[in-house]
Amino acid sequence: HEVGHHKDEHAGRAILLSLLVTAALLGIWFVARDYVIKNYAVSIEAKVLMNSPIFAIFVLPFLRMFLTGGAQRKHEELADRYA
Repeated sequence: HEVGHHKDEHAGRAILLSLLVTAALLGIWFVARDYVIKNYAVSIEAKVLMNSPIFAIFVLPFLRMFLTGGAQRKHEELADRYA
């Protein structure tokens, strides 16, 4: 099974996909955060929360897992077929 992952280079693709999705989500977060702060009356507490690393630490991994979950299942099935 693990040889199937190595043969099909799943680890490299997963790392690249994870980096691309993370970069895209962070970019969307920064644009959306600035838009909300500039265009809406946001309290100081909300601004602090929006600028804190809470998003990157807690929310981003779940979003990335949700967006890339299908690829991970597909890679497991391919590795199982190889075995």
